[in-house]
Amino acid sequence: MKSTITSVFTIVFLLFSFLGISQTSLEGIITDAETGEPILFATVSIY
Repeated sequence: MKSTITSVFTIVFLLFSFLGISQTSLEGIITDAETGEPILFATVSIY
């Protein structure tokens, strides 16, 4: 019984930790270095 409760608690904890990470967002504007115009539909990846 104790191992079942521990397993359920571990699974719930991992689920909530992954959901918390996936809700992180980053906002900003990417501009051209020469003209200063915003670059439309630019994608930024952070690893």
